[in-house]
Amino acid sequence: MNSKKIISSLIHKDIKKGILTFFFLFTGQFIYSQEKSLESIDIFSDESFDTLSNTLEQSESDEKALSLAKAYLLKARRENKLEKNIQVYELIAKRFSQTPNYDVAFQYLDSIISLTINNPGFTQPAQAYILKAQIYGSQTDYTEAMDNLAEANTYANKSNNNDQQSEIRYFIALLKNEIGEYEESLDLFKANLAYYKSRASSGDDYEKEYLQTLYAIGYQYNILEKPDSALIYTNQAITLSLKTEDSLFYDRLIISAAGSFYQKKEYQSALDNVETYRTLREKKDLSFADILRIENFYGLIYYKQGKKDLAIKYLSKVDSIAHANNFFPSTLKENYEILIEYYQSKNEIKKQLEYIDKLLAFDKVLDQDASYLSKQLNDAYNRPNLILAKQKIIDLLEKKNRDKKIVLSALSILLSSLIVVLLWNYNRQKQYKKRFQELLQNSELKKVKDSHTYSIEAKSDLGISEDIINDVLHKLEDFEKNLDFLQKDISVNNLSVQFGTNSKYFSRIINTHKSKNFTNYINELRIQYVIEELKVNSKLRNYTIKAIGNEIGFNTAEAFSKSFFKVTQLYPSYFIKKLEKQNLVK
Repeated sequence: MNSKKIISSLIHKDIKKGILTFFFLFTGQFIYSQEKSLESIDIFSDESFDTLSNTLEQSESDEKALSLAKAYLLKARRENKLEKNIQVYELIAKRFSQTPNYDVAFQYLDSIISLTINNPGFTQPAQAYILKAQIYGSQTDYTEAMDNLAEANTYANKSNNNDQQSEIRYFIALLKNEIGEYEESLDLFKANLAYYKSRASSGDDYEKEYLQTLYAIGYQYNILEKPDSALIYTNQAITLSLKTEDSLFYDRLIISAAGSFYQKKEYQSALDNVETYRTLREKKDLSFADILRIENFYGLIYYKQGKKDLAIKYLSKVDSIAHANNFFPSTLKENYEILIEYYQSKNEIKKQLEYIDKLLAFDKVLDQDASYLSKQLNDAYNRPNLILAKQKIIDLLEKKNRDKKIVLSALSILLSSLIVVLLWNYNRQKQYKKRFQELLQNSELKKVKDSHTYSIEAKSDLGISEDIINDVLHKLEDFEKNLDFLQKDISVNNLSVQFGTNSKYFSRIINTHKSKNFTNYINELRIQYVIEELKVNSKLRNYTIKAIGNEIGFNTAEAFSKSFFKVTQLYPSYFIKKLEKQNLVK
């Protein structure tokens, strides 16, 4: 059985009456009650519309809520304030979308659209279309939901209302799940997360929207069978919901985590989360959607644990709940497949046929919905947004054309700099080749040998006897012939002791008769030796720079390279490369 289908049954319950219903119905409606009675409000005072919103939210009576709202409408009309009139319409629609009394909600939303469609503003009629889409989505009528989102998208793009665009993008992501475009949905959710994060960093209050999007991304990773990634986002959201005391999302986050644990085959943790979710929901109002979600979890987890008889009881109950409420989420498909498989194994033909018929009817409806959604997502959302993106690119290109002179000047400077660099590099390579040929012809070696010609003429200004000078020079000659300079850790001190003199005299003799200090004297001997060796020793040429340096007494590759360049004006890597190339030509 396909694991993605199973997790769809677990988590995707949150799409059609869980996540989709929840998000479609509650997105943008984070309205909390205040302890203020209806009777305490003076409808003809300057009472804020925020107070009206909270009062409508807490009202248990539709009749009282509508009566209060109409009183506000009367005031707004008397004062000829169309904007306030529209605000009250929106508040009434939100109130009755939660009751739910959708007919009343649609009546007021349609009134908003008729009042603003010929003179659209920054928020309307786009917001009215979004609210209609939320209601249709909560009823799993995704055809109407998509149509209204398409209208909302048109007006939100015209007004460049970023908040509405992100809200629409969110719902589009949910609908894309319905046609299997899971990766595209994740990209849209992440785009929203980045948007809300940037707004929050600017000091705006977008905690609720940010929390909602964390939840959705965690859910999406469950769909994509990446439970570890899902738990990262879900745990972030849980931490934030506890910080903000947002119990509305906390419940959903617990059940989302259950899906992640299920995927990780941590079934006890999954069951623990389901039990926690049940306890939390029972303290509020355990709806049929909650029961369906919980029973479905039990059924699928027990099925995976091999407790098939127990699992079938729960999955059958899920089917009964769905039929009793005329509610058929797309994830029932997996349940039907399990039920068919189970009754086939039991050879209960009638039961098997019953669920086959349900699955066939179900597939037909799903295919119709998916086909329409796919076309509408492309025609009404993807294409207009692509055109909008195209226009932004055109605007950008026009701006670039205005800056053409600056760009050309910069390119000219860059080109000139490039030519200078190329000429410099050409001359450097030319010098390298010349130096290489000189080294091959032993010209450099001759210079060094000439510098090593010993003078036995004592120099009076040294303050050292001729005998000592001559003795040291003869020992240096033997030192060079025996290649003792290839030893590591040679110093003025240890060599002067070896030669039977002191370091002070020894340094003076080197400086005067070799015309260089002790360090340069040793390094030049090593470099001239390795040059001749590299010419004839192909094995040595295959060594690394560090290894070659170690062979002739250097402790590091850097020290060897610097000394080689100082003597030859070439780097050892270049010299070896040219030698190899020359040998190949031969």
